[in-house]
Amino acid sequence: MKNKQNFIIINSVLEALLIFLIILIKLGLTTTFDTSIYHFLAQFINPNLTKIFKIITFFGSTLFITGISIVLFFVLGRKSRGREYAITIIMAIIFSSVLKLLVARPRPGVLKLVVENTYSFPSGHTIAITTLCGFLIYLILKERGRIAKIGRVCLISFLVLLALLVMISRIYLGAHFATDIIGGIICSLIVLYNCLTYFNLKNC
Repeated sequence: MKNKQNFIIINSVLEALLIFLIILIKLGLTTTFDTSIYHFLAQFINPNLTKIFKIITFFGSTLFITGISIVLFFVLGRKSRGREYAITIIMAIIFSSVLKLLVARPRPGVLKLVVENTYSFPSGHTIAITTLCGFLIYLILKERGRIAKIGRVCLISFLVLLALLVMISRIYLGAHFATDIIGGIICSLIVLYNCLTYFNLKNC
């Protein structure tokens, strides 16, 4: 009963945050925040940094996520963790696609260093990389007995840093507003929380 209550509370908080953010965006109340974040990053724009961020942003792309997902599906086991990961990443992609259509937010009207043709909110790259890294962090914590503490810290730190860099790259490259990134994080947490909770209950 307590676990069920905790599940409902956490899920409700995450969903309320997402709805609240969408309302703020629709009312135009995030413009100052989004503009400030972009202008801060834009002052560092130069050819070399742009090349680096174009490489980094690739790790949240459909091509990379699809490729790494196929590898993980077989490495983690088609009938166990691999299947659970596949379900999680597919749910994240579907959630992202549906929200993009519902919110229908245009891309930022700033210097575009990459070309994107879909709607802006939420950031698909952010959802993809957060879901990927989040699932891997979950597995690392679950297998703590098999991985030395220093190894866990290094792996988790690397995954968190990778996700953060992909998020920053999306704003720097002019592909997303900062609130698209925040929305992507919340969406990913909703999917991860629901999927991992279901898998844990099913495996009990």
